[in-house]
Amino acid sequence: MRENRRNPKARKVNNRRRRPPRRRRQGTNKFVLILLALLFIVVVYFAFSKLYKRAHKPSEAETIQEENLSLDEKYQKLENILSNYKTDLTNRIDNYIENNKLTKENINVMYFNPSKDRYYVYEADKDIAMNNHNIFIASMLVEDLKKENKIDDNMTINTEEYKDKNDKDFVGEKISLYEAISRAIKNGKNTDIQAVIDSLNKTISEDWKTLANKRYGIKISEKNEMNVDDIKKTLTLLISKDKENDSYLYPRTLNIMLENARSKKGLESLTKQEFIGVESIVKYNFILENGIILDDEGYIYMIQGKYSDSNILNQLRTILIDWHNEYK
Repeated sequence: MRENRRNPKARKVNNRRRRPPRRRRQGTNKFVLILLALLFIVVVYFAFSKLYKRAHKPSEAETIQEENLSLDEKYQKLENILSNYKTDLTNRIDNYIENNKLTKENINVMYFNPSKDRYYVYEADKDIAMNNHNIFIASMLVEDLKKENKIDDNMTINTEEYKDKNDKDFVGEKISLYEAISRAIKNGKNTDIQAVIDSLNKTISEDWKTLANKRYGIKISEKNEMNVDDIKKTLTLLISKDKENDSYLYPRTLNIMLENARSKKGLESLTKQEFIGVESIVKYNFILENGIILDDEGYIYMIQGKYSDSNILNQLRTILIDWHNEYK
């Protein structure tokens, strides 16, 4: 100790050992400054967030104004929001038509999602030639009349009366009205369709289309044409349920259509989500498919065109389903 007091150099060395290194203090100070800076940024962020929410929060007057909107005004506001979805689908269909050098006037598409009230039509105010492929409506009518005990769908029909002279392989047989309806929907043979129509007309003593128009508020023309709105109306009715027991109003018709869809090749991925192809047909420069997908985001659609190429039907269906999945 005495030597240290006498020796200044030794004293300086000892003092250095007692003091903490300056570099450590500087490192600690930097860490504290960084921590304080981060804390400051967080405080500023939350402060601005609150200010932003206050600035963008609807005023009481705006809230009252929104609540006082009429149903028509609210519907129009919703339509404006959905117009973007509609424009997108229209553009996709337009691009497909242009890229494949098709004629726009020859194609029509309809889509309706009941749960979200989304309705889209590519070409409105256009009559669709059903060519007896609205026979599913006759099936719905038979189900209604059966509930009212006005028709027996087990009544026997002799198909020998409807023999086609050009069909050499035709074999007449006796089947029930229900079996004739099932075959008419699945196969679309004129023999079965005519057998159903004749049996129905004889029972109700009037043309089945006339009765269907009265009951369902639609208009099936003498040429068997329907407008898009009426197709939408009948397909929506087809998937309606009884509110009391939550069961479908037309289970037999739906089951026939579901069996029909599952029997067709190329629809395997769709049938997994309860896809129902209603009267899908491609022939004689004519494509038509009324479809239903039954799930939580269920919807109905129609694709029609003056072509006999099944690829057009498949491509338009893919465009529609992809669009639905993106916006659901």
